Amino acid sequence: MYEAVGDDGFKARVAQTLYELGWESPDAKRALMKDVHTGNQDLRLQVQWALGRVSNDEDVVEALLANMRSDPSPLFRDKAACALAYDQIHLSERQKVRLFGGLIEALRDDKYDVRRIALLALQIHTGQTKGFDPDASSSDREQKVRVWQAWLEQYKSGL
Repeated sequence: MYEAVGDDGFKARVAQTLYELGWESPDAKRALMKDVHTGNQDLRLQVQWALGRVSNDEDVVEALLANMRSDPSPLFRDKAACALAYDQIHLSERQKVRLFGGLIEALRDDKYDVRRIALLALQIHTGQTKGFDPDASSSDREQKVRVWQAWLEQYKSGL
């Protein structure tokens, strides 16, 4: 249905329905990925949110991390972080390593808002901040990023 109709409003409603169902579906993921960069704001938001609820594929996490870090729009950066924080329901603990690693790397971003939303996503997943302050000096931030990286190594070794 999603691919058969060219109407973005309809596609956004289908994406919202897929989000609500939370059923893993390679076909849904394939269709939604085509619109992960669409210019239609409502459709794009629904797609970003739905992707993690229909797939545990690494390319979904990669696309959302890229949107969180590189999208020109602060809205799409923020909502990609929300999708990474709340909607990756099918990821295994091993698959979360890539997600956490991407979020930790984003703590080094030049953009304050990216550092802030990456920290929030990490905090939602782990309940921790490791004392990271997105507004601190670059040397202080780097020291805390190393703390996060040590945590990630410990997390991986426990799997």
